Amino acid sequence: MPYIHRIDNGSLLTIFRLAMLLPLDVGLHEIRGMVPRGYLGLVCRQWHEFVLRHPSLWSTIILLPRSLGPNRRLESSAFTSYLRRSGDMPLSIYIFPGAVDAGNEHTINLERGLADAIREVGPRIRSLVAEMRWRSSLERIGNVFDPREYPILEHSHLNATFNDVGPPYSSLLTGAHYPSRLTSLSINATDLLDLLASTQAPHHTLAHLTSLTINYILPHSPGFPDDGLDSILSFVHSLIHLVSLRIERFHILGGHRTFRSDLRPSTSPHPVRTLAVRSSNTTAIAYLLRHFAPTTLVLDACTFTTTTPLHIPKCVDHLELSHIVDERASSPIFRALSHFNGHCVAFDACSFLTRSFLMRVLGRNRLNFMGSAYPRLSHLRIKNCARLSAVGLVSFIEALNVDREASLDVLEVIGYPVLLPQIRARALRVATRVL
Repeated sequence: MPYIHRIDNGSLLTIFRLAMLLPLDVGLHEIRGMVPRGYLGLVCRQWHEFVLRHPSLWSTIILLPRSLGPNRRLESSAFTSYLRRSGDMPLSIYIFPGAVDAGNEHTINLERGLADAIREVGPRIRSLVAEMRWRSSLERIGNVFDPREYPILEHSHLNATFNDVGPPYSSLLTGAHYPSRLTSLSINATDLLDLLASTQAPHHTLAHLTSLTINYILPHSPGFPDDGLDSILSFVHSLIHLVSLRIERFHILGGHRTFRSDLRPSTSPHPVRTLAVRSSNTTAIAYLLRHFAPTTLVLDACTFTTTTPLHIPKCVDHLELSHIVDERASSPIFRALSHFNGHCVAFDACSFLTRSFLMRVLGRNRLNFMGSAYPRLSHLRIKNCARLSAVGLVSFIEALNVDREASLDVLEVIGYPVLLPQIRARALRVATRVL
């Protein structure tokens, strides 16, 4: 491999960092499918020695099932080796379920060992994602909100599959006396409510949050307090630096008292740049849109019904619909898109998206905006929508162009449909850029 050895050390270090480090906002599903740390070091002996000489390349530690090895001993595992190789560098640590076997009698002891090891290096941890099997293991991590234990922690996601302790997380969710440096937090609703109940001024402790993810909001479930949603809303509204709010698995039953008593829009919805809602139902989405005024709205893997109309507020300028395969989604999304008038709309793996659907939406939107459909639309993004043909997509854009006498600035197509050269040439006549 003579050409490999010609790469200078500076360029080589840049390449390795791109391959081995992760951005803070990377999706957890993306991390689970990653190749092992240091795989580039297997190319040749020179690269292997190079990787071992640079602690910064080991500052991101991902613990997957294979990371512990067959002996399941923490002290001789890859996890311990990564900690040693990282030197004194700031750390990003990711631990996922399945890292230990549920039926293994040493499961709890091993997880507790991991938690203890994490707590020992707490002052070095910048990002911590821990999805363990047992709550008792998470307790041993300590109080992640206390800057005396985790002084540089900026990103935290903590969750456990099995509750072998019972609420609350006494050590994890005890309010600290000093503001945390956390800028990104992912937490489930039950634990958030415990935090709000045990902390006098949680918005002071978490004053620097710019990104918040709340999981498993189930107000109809046993034990969920009557004022639980109000408490969560009040807390979110108190975060003055919040830019991005992500809600996962939020379900409200149509007859639930919270929904019945909250039918009117808020007189002053909370402005937030991005509201991302995943695996939630239409009623929950409608509830959120009455209380928040996002400029970017992302609906991912949500379920839709015709009983609750979905109205996209005028403040939404960027709309993204992804992984919507619910057969009932076509009608409510048709009504929502018929009134949308933003600059950008994106579809990712949406089974309802066909030529017929787009043409019907175009006609209804034209009526709603008095003769000119989507007058402000400048960016259309399509990714892996297999039921939409390339000809159907371009026909829609051509009709849109004629209707409003203006071209799209950007047409972005990834995966399906595939734009063959002739179709791409047609698209370039009605879109300034085709990516």
